[in-house]
Amino acid sequence: MKKTSQSKNDIGKKSSPAELKKLERQMAEHDKRAWTWWERQDEPVMKFLHCANEIWAKDVLNHESEHIFEDIPDFFQSKAFTELYFDMLSKCAEHHSEAARRLHYIATFAVKHLNDAAYAAPKYFQQIAQEDFLWPGYLSDHPDVEKEQKKGLFSKLHLGEKCPIRVKGKKFSLDTLETRIAFQLWGKIEFVRKDENTLLPINWAILEKIKYDAAKLTPLSRENYRLWWKVGEKLFLLVYGEQFENDKSFTHYWKNAAYKDEQNARALIRRDIKKKIQQGFRSIAVKSSAGENELLDSR
Repeated sequence: MKKTSQSKNDIGKKSSPAELKKLERQMAEHDKRAWTWWERQDEPVMKFLHCANEIWAKDVLNHESEHIFEDIPDFFQSKAFTELYFDMLSKCAEHHSEAARRLHYIATFAVKHLNDAAYAAPKYFQQIAQEDFLWPGYLSDHPDVEKEQKKGLFSKLHLGEKCPIRVKGKKFSLDTLETRIAFQLWGKIEFVRKDENTLLPINWAILEKIKYDAAKLTPLSRENYRLWWKVGEKLFLLVYGEQFENDKSFTHYWKNAAYKDEQNARALIRRDIKKKIQQGFRSIAVKSSAGENELLDSR
């Protein structure tokens, strides 16, 4: 088995030959378990194939096959399990060519069938698409590939129409540091607000500290972005620390001539960083409809 190359982020002394041999054996055992997992699922695999034959037969006869879906065994038993599976597979793919091929194959196959089904029956995908501003697709240097993917599909799915992130009109830029931070904070708060779950390693201790306030928020909009920033500011301090102005991300503030001769430069930098991140929440937020504005006014 080919040795894995040492990452630039690896820390510590160089492993001895004996330790490397032990690691190789452990990885080989892990590979054997990982790549033969499907072969050990005889019963569910046979059930899956039976359901697949039923669906294909129904399609040939032009009969509905919707009810069969409930009988299909779910290999990816939950969202959390699926996230963990692909996280593990992607980490293996960084060091193992077979894992890389498998990950690429699954992604390609999934995207193709997702979009084939979405074109054929968009009504089943509209709610998903309306509440998000992203849709899976292929990347290519050929300009027609992306154009062909978008052709008619986004209008059928009404992509992003109910998403709290602004995708219509003037677009916000994630190249702007403070807007990017606001976007990242929004993602974490939204995760907590929706009471999502995951098996991936995340800092639950931090998220727990904003859970109560996040649960009271309504989806982000231009009308409530200040309320989001109140929770966002708390999360920002938890992530970046009380002395956030010293983070290397904000080095350019200290080099700005506007603060050079100010006696209270630190306080002004802290104020402006927060102010621009708050503005970032406004930039990414969608404008509410007239009906939603009336509801907010009535409160």
